[in-house]
Amino acid sequence: MMASSDQCGLTLVEACRAADIKVPDEISVVGVDNDRALCEVATPNLSSIRGGHRQVGFEAAILLDRLIDGESVPSERILVPPNEIVIRESSDCRSISDAKVRNAIQFIREHFSEIITNEAIAKAVGLSRTRLQVRFRAEVGMSLHEFLAERRLLRAEKLIQSTDLTFADIAERCGFRHHEYLGYVLKKERGMTPRELRMEERSSSFV
Repeated sequence: MMASSDQCGLTLVEACRAADIKVPDEISVVGVDNDRALCEVATPNLSSIRGGHRQVGFEAAILLDRLIDGESVPSERILVPPNEIVIRESSDCRSISDAKVRNAIQFIREHFSEIITNEAIAKAVGLSRTRLQVRFRAEVGMSLHEFLAERRLLRAEKLIQSTDLTFADIAERCGFRHHEYLGYVLKKERGMTPRELRMEERSSSFV
């Protein structure tokens, strides 16, 4: 379902949670404008369409310049396509037929920042740890531990790039033991430190 703005998308995600409708397993939600603050505060994080606002301003400036010069402007609308869809968890729905595995993924999303064990996940979905591991790998292609580690790192990367939160805060929000461990994992998996990742994002935003 596409909302008209990220604010409406956030409201829709919260309404789905209240109605016990699983996002994105039962419904995918996409907002508009890619307001990172709103998209990142949503649980799950909100996918959003990043509009071509710079191109809109460019086209408007051309029309204004023509009007100032006394020229006529076309009466038909000028349509500017969006730049991209920024995919986050609210629309990142894998094709998973196993309801127990879907429930396990939902449990992980809802307890993201906590210490989560395979036993706790298995208990929450009503399976033995071994049986859940087998079914999870068959559906997702990785273990519970690998999936959780991947999701935590992806969330940490987004928060580093899109917020001014301290690395300690980000580590806590993403379930890392401390910010030094977050730095170790990021360096190992991505080849850069949290500070280097943030600086890279800041420099690219001014290009």
